[in-house]
Amino acid sequence: MPCNIPPKTVVVGYEPSGRSDAAVCRAFDMLKRFGARLEVVHAVDLPPPEAAGGPPDRMSARNAELEGRAWDYLVARIGELADTPDVKIEDVLHVTVGHPAKSLIERANALAADMIILGHHERRGLVDFGSTTRAVISKASCNLWAEATQPGPVRRILVPTDVSDESLEAVGMARDFAASLDASVRALHCYTPPQIAYAAGPGYEAVAMPDYVVEEESRHAQERFHSKLEAFDWKGVEHDLVFEEGSPVDAALAHQDEVDLIALGSHGRTGLAAVLLGNVAYGIMREARIPVLALRQERQSWLLS
Repeated sequence: MPCNIPPKTVVVGYEPSGRSDAAVCRAFDMLKRFGARLEVVHAVDLPPPEAAGGPPDRMSARNAELEGRAWDYLVARIGELADTPDVKIEDVLHVTVGHPAKSLIERANALAADMIILGHHERRGLVDFGSTTRAVISKASCNLWAEATQPGPVRRILVPTDVSDESLEAVGMARDFAASLDASVRALHCYTPPQIAYAAGPGYEAVAMPDYVVEEESRHAQERFHSKLEAFDWKGVEHDLVFEEGSPVDAALAHQDEVDLIALGSHGRTGLAAVLLGNVAYGIMREARIPVLALRQERQSWLLS
């Protein structure tokens, strides 16, 4: 089954660097707004005692001490971020020893979470997007929210769509989320003109696609987009439709100053394909200055590529 929108169970990952402070604030907002069950997960990434270079019993005691110190620090720090006196932080905090991404995914699966919330990890170099974020994107089985800055109200949601049946499911989830927030939706379809040249036959030089062919394809794409989305059941949610040409990632990011959240589906990709190719959701999540909600559906692991 698709994950609940709005979420009933939320897991948020926390690290002391400060990059996930906004994610924790967003998670507690969902607790207050939707009555969602919430768990804050922090993984103390320590080597196993047998690999730490000392007597196993001494290393185990050291790890236990560090885990306890992490717990005390997090109770105080999460309490400051949550600013929710009626919530006992000890009841929503889960501290464990292990790899952060693996621990977060395992905990989300154990709780049958509808959403994982992560802080924004800026790109370092050409393809890096934070090891935890990359791993969670690849392996999570629920919706994924990346919080870029200090959270604010969500009044307008941008949802890119390729007008496939699967991406229209994502539009429906964005519509339902908008209804729960009394927000509006902007549906965006980005047509990418063909860039591949063709040859008339063997021995002929490749030539660019004629302009009239590109224009006709664009017209058909625009007509199909408006036909599908105008017939879509918006259930009374205020919405507008935008058709553009160019890169889907660039087009979505160009709307950041006009919306408060980008919601989309994605194909999960791992390994070399992710490093070399990426995808629309990954590119947007990596570059966005506003929150991004990646939606997972029942019929395929991730959607819009």
